[in-house]
This record gives sequence, structure tokens and C-alpha cells, in this order.
Amino acid sequence: MATSVFLVPAPINVTQFIPGGAVPASGGKLFGYLAGTSTKQAMYVDNTGTTQWSNPIILDSGGNLTGSKEVWMAGGIPMKFVLAPSNDTDPPLAPYWSVDNISGVNDATLTSTEWIGGPTPTFISATQFSLVGDQTLIFTVNRRVKSTNTAGIIFSTISVSSFGGGITTITVVNDSGTLDAGLSAVFYGLIPPTSNSLPRGTIFATAVSTSTLNATTSVMTLLVTTPGAVDLQLGTGNQGPLWAINNGNGNLFTLTDNIIPIGNATHRVSALFTSVIDSGSGSLALKGSASTAITITGTSTNVGGVLQSGGIPYSTLNNKSGSGGGDYTTTSNIYADVDAANLALTVTIPNNFKLLVNAAAEIKDNALAAVVGMALFDSSVIAERVIDAAVAGDRETMALTHVITGDGASHTVKLQWKTSAGTATMGNGSATLSPRMTFFMAPSA
Repeated sequence: MATSVFLVPAPINVTQFIPGGAVPASGGKLFGYLAGTSTKQAMYVDNTGTTQWSNPIILDSGGNLTGSKEVWMAGGIPMKFVLAPSNDTDPPLAPYWSVDNISGVNDATLTSTEWIGGPTPTFISATQFSLVGDQTLIFTVNRRVKSTNTAGIIFSTISVSSFGGGITTITVVNDSGTLDAGLSAVFYGLIPPTSNSLPRGTIFATAVSTSTLNATTSVMTLLVTTPGAVDLQLGTGNQGPLWAINNGNGNLFTLTDNIIPIGNATHRVSALFTSVIDSGSGSLALKGSASTAITITGTSTNVGGVLQSGGIPYSTLNNKSGSGGGDYTTTSNIYADVDAANLALTVTIPNNFKLLVNAAAEIKDNALAAVVGMALFDSSVIAERVIDAAVAGDRETMALTHVITGDGASHTVKLQWKTSAGTATMGNGSATLSPRMTFFMAPSA
């Protein structure tokens, strides 16, 4: 299969190689390597990209390129070129000169790409391929790779990278699909899995196991193939954040601060465990008091770092409304729940998060001069507003807003009300004419 190639610029493509003075590099050796390495990279004789030069290229007695007198290189793969005397070793110990990070003339494939082309791969199996030379410093464990196969593009994560006998053997975990015998090209991710510029706690993850913990099961096992992170996805309806991880060696870590179950939505939380998952492959027992099914998706990575307590980079929004089945009434002169089933929310607010609560309702009282109060309750009244019924039966709009600072604990926020006299009525005649509560949780500024 032909490779897309570009002409190598000067000083490689010159009529005659004269390394110094006026003496040509008779029989000189021109080596081509991957940029910044001593790993040889193919050089091509012309723009068809089908025939390769020997590596090194041997110059004639006048220091000239032979044959086509041109050197072409694969697109998207920066190279290093080294010119050495005819009697130098392979690799050269005393070269004339070396130029690094060379790209082909008009090669635009290097701009705005997250993938870097690697050496030509050799197919081994559905999860393995090999590369010529020692590629272990580039094709590192947990680095992302993209490969071109007969069936199409396959994205994978490297699980094993080993060198021996002049060959690097790469084993991968594929996101989906498999490598096949038509494997023709491989690319590695621009960002390495370690010592990178990303903030600590960034997940480079690939799912390795999915299981469900039902209402009657208290323990399940999740396989984690490498040290690193576990990603927990709470299924619809879960309201129980009491989770812990035990790796079987006595290391226990509670995840309360990391789980944000709001309403009947699916939420994803991530945590890194250097002190929990620190001994390679193993199984984890996840324990909890779930009232409904919970889906656990395990992911493996080797990022390192510490638990990002409350540092989950997303926001959540939830809305509560009255039943719409008829107006609410109260004669209580102390605060009482309006509708504990529909106008309340139980939620864990992690540290470094805040919960904004808004509430609004239409209220009237049949007693003249009655004082009607509406409040937000969280263990105690945290915000309230009162109105005086200047005209008996006159409906008024009442609204409340309050911000609760996260402390890693569970909070039950409810709408309550009271009246000093007569009967207070809150509009709840239909799904659209009912009291509302809105909850918005986000990381603290």
C-alpha cells in the first residue's frame, strides 16, 4: 500500500553533500529516524511512496544521492536526519551533522491534530501488533492509539509495551471492534498518559467491567486491570450515596463526598485512588445500602493523584412541583410541610459545591389580617417570607431563594408554610398551576 509522502527539505535534498570545506561526503551515510529518537523511520525514493531507500542511504563517491536523487518522507511524521562518514557505525558515533524535527515540504497534516503517526505496524492478533525498533518510550502503557484496519479505524489503549529482539510488541484494549490482518497504520495520542500538562485527576479511561447492584445485593466485585481510577455511574432512581471501596487488603475509602444523586437522573462521578488501587490487577468489593438498582462501570487508568473530593467538574439541575391534584390548605400556626412527597429533595452536597434553591407559590388566606409565612427547611428554617392578608381571599405570589454551602453531608430541603389565623390556601389546581422548587448544584467559584 502506498504511503502519503512529502519531499524532504534542504539540507537533505541537495545535489551534493559536502559536510565541511570542499570535500564531498564520499560514500557517506544518511540516516533517517523518528524525531527526537534513534528509531529508524522509512525514507522513500519518489512521490509515489511505494519504494523505500535503504536506511542508511549510502551516497556515491561524489557525495551524491543515487537513483532518483530525492528523499521523500511520510506525512505527519516529523523526522531526524543524521549524516555520517562512510566508516561510521550504525547508529553513528561521529556524524558530520544532525537535524531534528524535520517535516516534509507542504506537509499540512501536522497542524491541528491530536494523533501522531507511528512506524508501520505488523499485525499479530486482534489485540496485538509489533513495531520495528525500541518504541517503548513512545508507545507507553495507557497511551491512546488509533489504528487503520480493513474494518476501519479502531481506537485502543495500550496495556502492555515490551521490547525484545529488535521488535516492540504492543498489546491493546480496544474501545470496540478488533484489529485485523489489514492493519496498515498506527497513530499514538499527542498527550502521554503521565507527566503531561493536564490538571491532576483527568481520566484517561476505558471501561473494563459493567455490573449491577440490585436492591437485595450488598456486595459485588468489580475487576480493575491496572492501578488508577474507578468510575461509578449511578442508575436511575438511586438516592443512596453510602458507598465504600475495599480492595481486599483492608484499604477502605468512603465515596460519600463524590456522589451527587439528585432526583431520578443518571449521574457519573470519578475518583482516583492511589492508596486503594495500588497493587496492579485485582477485584474491588463495593458495598452500599441501595434501594434501587445501581450500574457500576469500572474504568482503568494510570493517571495517579489524589481523590478529588467534591471536585467533580459538572453541574446538576432538578425541578420539583406540586401534585397538581387540587389546592393545598393549612391552618397550622407553626411551619409544616406543604407536600413532603413532591416539594422536597434529599441530596448530598459535596465540599466545594453549592446548592441554589428557588421556590415560588401563589397563596391566599380567608382571614383578614392573617400573617402567612412560607419557608425553606433544611433541619431548620433557612429562609422565609411572610405576607399580611390585607384583603381576605386575595391571592399573592411568594418567592424564596437561598444558597446552601456544601459540607459533604446529606441535606433534605423542603417547602413549608404556616398561618396565624384562618385557612391558608396554596394554588395547586393543575400541573402548570402548582408551586415550584428549582435546585441547581455547581462547584463553588
